[in-house]
Formats: sequence, C-alpha cells, structure tokens
Amino acid sequence: WALNPNPWDPGTIYSPYSEGVVKYNGVEIGSVKKIELNSNNLKQVFVYLNVLQQIPISVSTRATLKPQGITGLSYINLQLPNKANPQQLLKPH
Repeated sequence: WALNPNPWDPGTIYSPYSEGVVKYNGVEIGSVKKIELNSNNLKQVFVYLNVLQQIPISVSTRATLKPQGITGLSYINLQLPNKANPQQLLKPH
C-alpha cells in the first residue's frame, strides 16, 4: 500500500515503524512487519503488514497514517470502502 501524507500538513508524513500498530476502522488488528524502499523507485516505500486473517482486505482497502496520542508515533489505519466488491477480497498468505 502507498500511505497518504498527513492531510492537514502536506509537508509532513507521519511514518510507520517496524512492529507498529495496524488498526481496522480504529480497532487493532495487526502490526507492521517490515518497511523497505522500492529499489525501482526510491520515492516509494513498501510496508509489509501482519493482519488477522478474518479481516476483509480488498484491492480497494485504503491505508492511512493516523497520529497515536502525543508521542509523535503513528499507526496504520485500514478502511474498506462501503462500495467494495466482496469478490475483490485478497486471500491471506
């Protein structure tokens, strides 16, 4: 997933960290497994997630970074759009 910059400050990107929290609609459902640069495009970052298998992740799932309290840390929040096609769900692996 490509993560969106902070919409309130386009010059700031809150970055996830390894072992960071992943939430689905605000509920904790996993963690960040690994973060690495895309060797073909250094402007992109790959973020690998460990997520509970029963969570419906689709090709239209959106990942955004949300601030977590006043610590400066952030978490990844996943949201499945209301009009998501259930036949486009990704299979866990």
